[in-house]
Amino acid sequence: MIQYFKNILSSTLDAFASIVANNQNEVLKKLTTLTLVLTVPVLIASIYGMNTPVPYKNSPYTF
Repeated sequence: MIQYFKNILSSTLDAFASIVANNQNEVLKKLTTLTLVLTVPVLIASIYGMNTPVPYKNSPYTF
């Protein structure tokens, strides 16, 4: 009887761990996408923030 309940508990914990791992993978995918999307504006803003001559510096359509 103890072995039977031990197997049930083990299977339940494995299923729970699998669900947690899948949720973690989804969150990491979303965070990776967000990071990649935010990288482009930060890169552009950092280039225009340097004290060097940049193209279209006096144009009203740039940062």
